[in-house]
Amino acid sequence: MKHPILNCAVVKGTGNPVYLVLHGKKYEISGEEVAAKLFTYPYHTKVTDKCLNSLPAGETLSTLSRLIAGADKKVYLSINDSIKLPFSDTATFDELGFDAGKV
Repeated sequence: MKHPILNCAVVKGTGNPVYLVLHGKKYEISGEEVAAKLFTYPYHTKVTDKCLNSLPAGETLSTLSRLIAGADKKVYLSINDSIKLPFSDTATFDELGFDAGKV
C-alpha cells in the first residue's frame, strides 16, 4: 500500500528543508522566496524521516520554478525551466496550497 503523501503534499521531516511531494518524488523548496512565489500559504505536514527518506529526490525548486498555463488549458509546475509537471486536477492544486493568481 502506498503512503498517502506519495500523491501530493507539502511536507517536512525533523530537518529544515520543506518538500513538495508530487508524482511520487520529493522536491526541496529552496526557501521562503520560492514558497511565496508559488503558494498561497506556506504550510506543511510533518512526516517521519523514514517516510521522507523513502521518497526519491527530484530537482530542488529554485526561484526559476513557476506555475505556467499550458496550451491545453492545464496548469503545470515548471521546475527551474527544465521540467514541467502537470497537476492531475484542480483539487490537487488547491490542496497543495498553490496560488492560482500566480499562474
